[in-house]
Amino acid sequence: MNNQSFVILDEHFQAIIRLPQSQQAKAISEFGNKHPELLKTLQDMLMVHQSKNDSLETAVVSASQMFKEKSPVRIGSWRVLNLLGRGGMGDVYLAQRDDGEYERQVAIKLMRSGEKNLRNRFAEERQVLASLQHPNIATLLDGGQWQRDDETIQPYLVMEYVQGEDILSYANKHDLDQRQRLGLFLDLCAAVQFAHQRLIVHRDIKPANVLIDDSGQVKLLDFGIAKWIDEDQGHANTGSMTSIMTPQFASPEQLNGGLLTTATDVYALGVLLYHLLSGQGPHELQDKSIGEIANLLQLEQPTPLSRLNKKNDPAIDPILFACCQPDPANRYQSVSMLAEDIKRFINHEPILMRPPGFWQSVRLFCKRNTTVVTVVGIFSVALSLLLGFHLYRLDVEKGRVLAQVERSDRVSGFMVNLFDRANPMVAQGEAIDPKALLDRGLHEIDSELADEPLLQTQLYQTIGRAYLKLGKYPDAKLAIEKALSQMGGTEHEDVERLTSLHLLMADITFNLGNKEESKKHSTLAKDTAIQRFGGNHRMVATALTNLGVLACNESQFDVCLSNHQQALGILSALHGPDHDRVGTAHNYIAMAYDHQGLFDEAIVHYRKSLRILKLSFGELHPKVIDGHANLAGGLTQAGQTAEAKTLLDLAIKAARQVHASDSPELAGILLMKAFLHNQLEEYEQALPFSEEVLTIERKARGNSHPYVAYDLNLVGRGQLGIGRLDEAEKSFNEAVQIMQAANEKPDYILMTAKQGLGRVYNAKGMFEKAQKILNETWETRKTLDGPDSWVTVWTRYDLGVAADGLGDKESAKTHWQAVLDHATKAFPPGDTRTVKTQEALNNL
Repeated sequence: MNNQSFVILDEHFQAIIRLPQSQQAKAISEFGNKHPELLKTLQDMLMVHQSKNDSLETAVVSASQMFKEKSPVRIGSWRVLNLLGRGGMGDVYLAQRDDGEYERQVAIKLMRSGEKNLRNRFAEERQVLASLQHPNIATLLDGGQWQRDDETIQPYLVMEYVQGEDILSYANKHDLDQRQRLGLFLDLCAAVQFAHQRLIVHRDIKPANVLIDDSGQVKLLDFGIAKWIDEDQGHANTGSMTSIMTPQFASPEQLNGGLLTTATDVYALGVLLYHLLSGQGPHELQDKSIGEIANLLQLEQPTPLSRLNKKNDPAIDPILFACCQPDPANRYQSVSMLAEDIKRFINHEPILMRPPGFWQSVRLFCKRNTTVVTVVGIFSVALSLLLGFHLYRLDVEKGRVLAQVERSDRVSGFMVNLFDRANPMVAQGEAIDPKALLDRGLHEIDSELADEPLLQTQLYQTIGRAYLKLGKYPDAKLAIEKALSQMGGTEHEDVERLTSLHLLMADITFNLGNKEESKKHSTLAKDTAIQRFGGNHRMVATALTNLGVLACNESQFDVCLSNHQQALGILSALHGPDHDRVGTAHNYIAMAYDHQGLFDEAIVHYRKSLRILKLSFGELHPKVIDGHANLAGGLTQAGQTAEAKTLLDLAIKAARQVHASDSPELAGILLMKAFLHNQLEEYEQALPFSEEVLTIERKARGNSHPYVAYDLNLVGRGQLGIGRLDEAEKSFNEAVQIMQAANEKPDYILMTAKQGLGRVYNAKGMFEKAQKILNETWETRKTLDGPDSWVTVWTRYDLGVAADGLGDKESAKTHWQAVLDHATKAFPPGDTRTVKTQEALNNL
């Protein structure tokens, strides 16, 4: 059987199972007339579908066996150990990395060759997984394409291998009580809510996709049929066998091909909870077809759990009823609301879905406080007062929690509704980009929520963060300014939000090139967080990191390094040595050393950072890509260019997969490539990368940002290297103008631009002009970076060129000898800077 035959079977199988029973025979007969060679296979698939298991997945696996492909021996850097299972999109193998990088067993999902629609679905799963980094979600580690012996290309995903049991088997095997089972369920809710906050619906939550590993941790697997909410076309993609679902856990809208939302996952969670607590589902579905199941779910209410298992408290019935309602509007509107009610049930508190009456509140109070009830029998008067006060506090607490949950859900609903306008069914041909959607959302917050300042503030913050992610910094600044203008009060939530807003504003103003504003907001965030939470808090660490970066940019290296080391200490104490935030902190310390020319120390921290980030995220995460590029930059500075080239090639390949072609994140990786080629004096190779970076940064940040000046320096260096002297002079001059307008004090970027101008003047034979500007640069750098910093010493090479051009051989020799002495100690033998300086001395 070839792939085209499989597609034909796919389409007709899906069409036939949705027909009434009375029409199926005719459709099968018509299929047989058109495709007699496939008739027997179709009949076998339909027989499997109508069998006791009644699972589309079973049908797919059955069909897939008919054209099973030979198992691979290796996939990329991974050695295949054995087959774990087969599914609708591909096969899953147990594999182990054995290329010397590190040893780890993983699960590799290899897509079957052929069909374009499978490739699209597989690419979507990869995109979904890359955005989901959560302790209760199986992590995406790597991905790529594998070529078979017949040159067929098959995409693959490398996933964390979870060795464990499905949640039902685990709970039964370990004889967990109800509280323990609900604890596992709450961990699962946390994973699903995390996905929903990123606008992703799982769509196939079932016991087989919820494993408990050897340490007892919940792991949610298989986002193979997950869907981005803002991309959903108004109906489920049920026209292909790749859209596998499990009918026993599918919602009514899923079975009927309706619109899938977060409420779809809420339904599946409710069914799973039924099984977890009673051993069976909310409806009797045995021996029923998909059509019969769909009708039954619409007509019959779920069976009360307390009736299925007398040991269960009837207080949980309303929770399960609310999950498993046929109309999504009648279910919990978020997983966080469901989790909140589960916690309240565990603690014998009134649930939110159905407010309790007076006597139910009394009963729950007594259940929570049995000792107090005993005492109340003796002190009845005291009981009356205590009970009245308790009920009052209960109402206050319920009102507070309800308000928080309602605000959270309204924010989520607002954003989902906003991005649903990108849905082709809604947009109706109108081209809507993300910024246009955010602009519309900002206008609606202003016009429609004027009487709800708390909700406004939360939405301004959400919109502002989204603008920041898009690189739309002026718009982000406006949104966060609106949020800050609404702030007031000293409640815990308000203080935390106020600190978050100052940190956001610090990030935005830094990207806009306003360093003083960024410093002001970072300091406000630090002081506010310390006052409210104490010094050992993640927000304090974030603010210190911001202040460290700003100090490094102003060449205040002692302050820079101190701030970054404090942040590292806080994060290590909070999270342990191998947390991703600790990895990021090591990266900032590395950059602080890098700026000072202390390359060996920088490389040590770059390597620590990359090791931790790889453990946390896998190869394709943006932080890991940046980690490769940053280490390559440090190695380039240290003259270790062979390893740097390898790392940069990996980083650029991954970055072009993960980032948009005009994103500043991609520009940061390409910049390192340009820097490397410039360092090796491969200017023709460097210049295209420098120019691409400059184009991206101008678009993202405007023409007056310090990053644009930095990029102009790189472009100017390439232009100078290939003899385009007038263009180089223009680039360096623009960089000087940007930096002089941005800062009152000189800094590293300004000095680099001035040194570039000095080099241009040397190349043009304008040695007096070159000597003047280079002397100014050298003197300033001795103060900024220290007299022994490499950037200071290297300025003397160009001063030697100017002195030599003016006939002052002694001064030229003095400058070049100083450079050679430093380079011989700092760089490995054969480094281009050492060789170049030695040649200059030899030619005197």
